[in-house]
Amino acid sequence: EASIAQLTTLGAEPEQAFSWQKLGETGYRLARPDYEDSLRRGLELYERASDAVGIAGALVWLAYGSLQRCDMDEARAMAHRSLDLYRNLGAPLGLMLSHQALAAVEAAGGDADSARRYAEQTLQLADSFGSPWSKAMARSDLAGILVTAGEHRQAVQLIRESLGLSLEHGLIPFVMMALLELA
Repeated sequence: EASIAQLTTLGAEPEQAFSWQKLGETGYRLARPDYEDSLRRGLELYERASDAVGIAGALVWLAYGSLQRCDMDEARAMAHRSLDLYRNLGAPLGLMLSHQALAAVEAAGGDADSARRYAEQTLQLADSFGSPWSKAMARSDLAGILVTAGEHRQAVQLIRESLGLSLEHGLIPFVMMALLELA
């Protein structure tokens, strides 16, 4: 919040957009009730600056916010808009994050087939650019969808893979998540 105040004084809107987005992301993680306002402010500033990467990133986070409020149509629209922007930019990490958001939206909306397709695309993208964090997360997400579909053996295999990656690379939050999922 202090950085936003300083950037406002300087009139640095693109930098303000980033700070608003980070404030919103942190608020989301901490369950602050005003986090969506911060994300929307960041989105507004990104749009004013025509910053497609910033817009797409803010939309992913806003899709999760809409999902939390059970506004499936808005969540789906934001995630698809983000996906389109990242596709045009050729940004594999962004594509992965958009697919991940769409998998979550479709899973919450009860469309198991679409959720699985998006989760499988998330995994394929994660594996293509090699980030251990992305690989572990994508495996965990797909495993959750497979458990819901009753495909427990494949889900357990993915969780074990996620655990192995997490242990190998010191990704403690994913280690804890994988152990909980295996239990």
